[in-house]
Amino acid sequence: MTRMQQLQEAVRRYGQSSIDNNRLVRSCGEALIYHFRSYLGSEPDAVLGVPPRGSWDPESVDYGDEKFSFFGAAMLQITPVEMGLSVRIPNLHDEGELWVRVVVTIEVSDGQFVVAVGDGPSVRIALDPSTADLDRVSERIFEWLLAIFENPVRYASAVASARIGFILGHPG
Repeated sequence: MTRMQQLQEAVRRYGQSSIDNNRLVRSCGEALIYHFRSYLGSEPDAVLGVPPRGSWDPESVDYGDEKFSFFGAAMLQITPVEMGLSVRIPNLHDEGELWVRVVVTIEVSDGQFVVAVGDGPSVRIALDPSTADLDRVSERIFEWLLAIFENPVRYASAVASARIGFILGHPG
C-alpha cells in the first residue's frame, strides 16, 4: 500500500467513524427527548428538540437534525455534539407559558455516552441506554433547570454562556 493509499484509507475510516458517531448521538438525543417527556409527566409537545444555538420556534414540531450541532457542518467530525432541548413550562396562575431551551452535550467515549447538561457535570451511560440510564440524565436535566430558577447566580451564568434560552408565551 502506498503512502497515498494509507492516507486515503485513514480518511475513509475517519469518515465512517464520524457517520457512526453522529448516528449514535442522534439516537441518544431522540431517546432523551422522548424519555424526558415521560419523566416530567408532560404533554408530548411540552418537550422538543430545537437548535442548540440561535433562534428557535416552539411552534415547530420537529427540527430533525437541526437540533444537533453537527447540522449544516461542511465536514463531519468526531466531536462532542450539542443538542437543544426545549421544555414548555405552563404558568401557574394564567394561560401563559415559558419555553426554556437547555443545551445538552453528548459525546461517545470509550464505548459509552458522556452526557452533560448545561454547564453541569457529565454522566456516563451505555450506548444502548436503559430506562435507568435515561432516568439519570433526565434527573440531571430537571435538577439543572430547577437550580437555574432557584439560584440567580447560576441563572445569570447560564444565560451569559448561552447554555439556556427563553421564549415567553402569552395567553390567548
